[in-house]
Amino acid sequence: MRGHLTNEAPSNATTDCISGVLDNTTSSVGLQTLNSVALQIGAAGSDVAAAQKIVDAIAHDALATHDAHVSTGLMGTRVILPALSSKGHGEAAMRLVNQTTMPSWGAMVAGPLLGAL
Repeated sequence: MRGHLTNEAPSNATTDCISGVLDNTTSSVGLQTLNSVALQIGAAGSDVAAAQKIVDAIAHDALATHDAHVSTGLMGTRVILPALSSKGHGEAAMRLVNQTTMPSWGAMVAGPLLGAL
């Protein structure tokens, strides 16, 4: 049944997606969310080097590709900071938190809707 957890082996689509995460360090399409969620669900398993590669890709995308901005949308927002902080990229996480230009949390807080409160 779709949408329910089972004890079945992952489908080829799932393993292909996970393989894509582990092999991809330069794409800018959904990388922050894809990699943050992949790390959260344990896509790297016990492979410490693979987990580090995923976190390095998140940091690269956020800092180099997006100039210290998030591109996570709703799904990745919750998991990107813990993902970065878990493997030595705490400073990158702080740069995202302290960013004040769009798109960022700081810009939302300082913006006309919340800044007037």
